Amino acid sequence: MKNCIYIIILISLTTAARCADETIARDPFWPVGYLPPPPPEPEKPEELKPVIKKPVKPEPPPPAPVTSEDWKMARKLLKINGYASGKKKENGKTIKISVVIINLKHYRTDEEIKLTHNKIDFVWTVGPIQNNSVELIHTSATRTGLATKKPPHKAVSKQSHSEALN
Repeated sequence: MKNCIYIIILISLTTAARCADETIARDPFWPVGYLPPPPPEPEKPEELKPVIKKPVKPEPPPPAPVTSEDWKMARKLLKINGYASGKKKENGKTIKISVVIINLKHYRTDEEIKLTHNKIDFVWTVGPIQNNSVELIHTSATRTGLATKKPPHKAVSKQSHSEALN
Protein backbone atom coordinates (compact mmCIF):
# COMPACT_ATOMS: atom_id res chain seq x y z
CA MET A 1 0.00 0.00 0.00
CA LYS A 2 2.83 2.29 0.75
CA ASN A 3 3.97 1.88 -2.84
CA CYS A 4 0.59 3.01 -4.12
CA ILE A 5 0.71 6.09 -1.94
CA TYR A 6 4.16 6.97 -3.22
CA ILE A 7 2.93 6.59 -6.78
CA ILE A 8 -0.10 8.80 -6.18
CA ILE A 9 2.01 11.44 -4.49
CA LEU A 10 4.51 11.30 -7.33
CA ILE A 11 1.78 11.69 -9.95
CA SER A 12 0.17 14.60 -8.11
CA LEU A 13 3.54 16.37 -7.78
CA THR A 14 4.28 16.05 -11.49
CA THR A 15 0.83 17.42 -12.45
CA ALA A 16 1.27 20.26 -9.96
CA ALA A 17 4.65 21.03 -11.50
CA ARG A 18 3.08 21.13 -14.96
CA CYS A 19 0.34 23.46 -13.79
CA ALA A 20 2.89 25.66 -12.05
CA ASP A 21 4.84 25.98 -15.31
CA GLU A 22 1.70 26.96 -17.19
CA THR A 23 0.66 29.56 -14.65
CA ILE A 24 4.07 31.17 -14.69
CA ALA A 25 4.11 31.35 -18.49
CA ARG A 26 0.54 32.77 -18.63
CA ASP A 27 0.07 36.50 -18.22
CA PRO A 28 -3.17 37.23 -16.34
CA PHE A 29 -3.98 40.15 -18.69
CA TRP A 30 -3.97 38.05 -21.89
CA PRO A 31 -7.39 37.42 -23.46
CA VAL A 32 -8.97 34.03 -22.90
CA GLY A 33 -7.60 31.50 -25.43
CA TYR A 34 -4.64 33.67 -26.43
CA LEU A 35 -1.38 31.85 -26.86
CA PRO A 36 1.86 33.78 -26.98
CA PRO A 37 4.00 33.42 -30.12
CA PRO A 38 6.55 30.67 -29.88
CA PRO A 39 9.95 31.82 -28.71
CA PRO A 40 12.39 32.55 -31.55
CA GLU A 41 14.56 29.68 -32.53
CA PRO A 42 18.22 30.12 -31.78
CA GLU A 43 20.13 31.26 -34.82
CA LYS A 44 21.84 28.51 -36.67
CA PRO A 45 25.22 29.29 -38.08
CA GLU A 46 25.02 29.68 -41.83
CA GLU A 47 26.07 26.65 -43.69
CA LEU A 48 29.17 27.33 -45.67
CA LYS A 49 28.75 26.45 -49.27
CA PRO A 50 31.78 24.96 -50.90
CA VAL A 51 33.53 27.48 -53.09
CA ILE A 52 34.04 26.09 -56.53
CA LYS A 53 36.85 27.80 -58.33
CA LYS A 54 36.70 27.89 -62.06
CA PRO A 55 39.81 26.49 -63.61
CA VAL A 56 42.10 29.27 -64.72
CA LYS A 57 42.95 29.08 -68.37
CA PRO A 58 46.66 29.44 -68.89
CA GLU A 59 47.60 32.56 -70.79
CA PRO A 60 48.68 31.89 -74.33
CA PRO A 61 52.36 32.41 -74.91
CA PRO A 62 53.25 35.85 -76.21
CA PRO A 63 53.44 36.06 -79.98
CA ALA A 64 56.82 35.58 -81.52
CA PRO A 65 58.49 38.90 -82.33
CA VAL A 66 58.77 39.96 -85.95
CA THR A 67 62.30 39.16 -87.05
CA SER A 68 64.50 40.61 -89.76
CA GLU A 69 63.91 37.38 -91.69
CA ASP A 70 60.17 38.13 -91.67
CA TRP A 71 60.90 41.60 -93.04
CA LYS A 72 63.15 40.16 -95.75
CA MET A 73 60.54 37.62 -96.83
CA ALA A 74 57.86 40.29 -97.01
CA ARG A 75 60.19 42.71 -98.83
CA LYS A 76 60.70 40.10 -101.56
CA LEU A 77 56.97 40.33 -102.28
CA LEU A 78 57.26 44.02 -103.14
CA LYS A 79 58.05 44.28 -106.84
CA ILE A 80 59.20 47.66 -108.14
CA ASN A 81 57.59 47.96 -111.55
CA GLY A 82 59.01 51.36 -112.44
CA TYR A 83 59.51 55.02 -111.73
CA ALA A 84 57.90 58.11 -113.12
CA SER A 85 58.59 61.79 -112.70
CA GLY A 86 57.02 64.92 -114.00
CA LYS A 87 56.51 68.59 -113.39
CA LYS A 88 53.48 70.33 -112.02
CA LYS A 89 52.71 74.04 -111.81
CA GLU A 90 51.36 75.08 -108.46
CA ASN A 91 50.91 78.72 -107.38
CA GLY A 92 53.02 79.89 -110.28
CA LYS A 93 55.92 77.58 -109.35
CA THR A 94 57.00 74.42 -111.11
CA ILE A 95 57.21 71.42 -108.77
CA LYS A 96 58.93 68.14 -109.63
CA ILE A 97 56.87 65.07 -108.79
CA SER A 98 58.43 61.61 -108.50
CA VAL A 99 56.46 58.39 -108.23
CA VAL A 100 57.48 54.79 -107.74
CA ILE A 101 55.27 51.96 -109.01
CA ILE A 102 55.29 49.00 -106.64
CA ASN A 103 53.07 45.95 -107.25
CA LEU A 104 51.29 47.95 -109.98
CA LYS A 105 50.30 50.77 -107.60
CA HIS A 106 51.93 54.20 -107.58
CA TYR A 107 53.33 55.79 -104.42
CA ARG A 108 54.85 59.18 -103.69
CA THR A 109 57.38 60.07 -100.99
CA ASP A 110 56.05 59.63 -97.41
CA GLU A 111 53.16 57.39 -98.46
CA GLU A 112 52.71 54.00 -96.78
CA ILE A 113 52.87 50.59 -98.40
CA LYS A 114 50.92 47.88 -96.58
CA LEU A 115 51.36 44.16 -97.12
CA THR A 116 50.19 41.07 -95.22
CA HIS A 117 52.40 37.98 -95.25
CA ASN A 118 52.39 34.94 -92.88
CA LYS A 119 49.68 36.57 -90.71
CA ILE A 120 51.84 39.68 -90.21
CA ASP A 121 50.79 43.13 -91.44
CA PHE A 122 53.89 44.99 -92.64
CA VAL A 123 54.01 48.74 -93.26
CA TRP A 124 56.76 50.59 -95.09
CA THR A 125 57.06 54.32 -95.69
CA VAL A 126 58.29 55.45 -99.10
CA GLY A 127 61.46 57.48 -98.66
CA PRO A 128 63.08 59.83 -101.17
CA ILE A 129 62.75 58.79 -104.81
CA GLN A 130 65.90 59.75 -106.76
CA ASN A 131 67.72 58.46 -109.84
CA ASN A 132 65.50 55.39 -110.26
CA SER A 133 66.00 54.27 -106.67
CA VAL A 134 63.81 54.45 -103.60
CA GLU A 135 64.20 53.91 -99.88
CA LEU A 136 61.53 51.79 -98.19
CA ILE A 137 61.62 52.46 -94.47
CA HIS A 138 60.28 49.80 -92.08
CA THR A 139 57.46 51.49 -90.17
CA SER A 140 55.66 48.71 -88.29
CA ALA A 141 54.80 45.04 -88.29
CA THR A 142 51.72 43.69 -86.53
CA ARG A 143 50.74 40.09 -86.09
CA THR A 144 47.18 39.84 -87.36
CA GLY A 145 44.76 40.68 -84.55
CA LEU A 146 47.50 41.63 -82.06
CA ALA A 147 49.19 44.83 -80.89
CA THR A 148 51.71 46.67 -83.04
CA LYS A 149 55.29 45.52 -82.93
CA LYS A 150 57.89 47.95 -84.19
CA PRO A 151 61.36 46.90 -85.30
CA PRO A 152 64.17 47.67 -82.88
CA HIS A 153 65.69 50.13 -85.35
CA LYS A 154 64.57 51.81 -88.53
CA ALA A 155 65.84 49.67 -91.34
CA VAL A 156 66.15 51.03 -94.83
CA SER A 157 66.25 49.02 -98.00
CA LYS A 158 67.41 50.69 -101.19
CA GLN A 159 66.77 49.20 -104.54
CA SER A 160 67.43 50.64 -107.94
CA HIS A 161 65.32 49.90 -110.98
CA SER A 162 67.97 47.64 -112.52
CA GLU A 163 68.15 45.55 -109.31
CA ALA A 164 64.38 45.26 -109.19
CA LEU A 165 64.27 43.76 -112.66
CA ASN A 166 66.76 41.03 -111.78
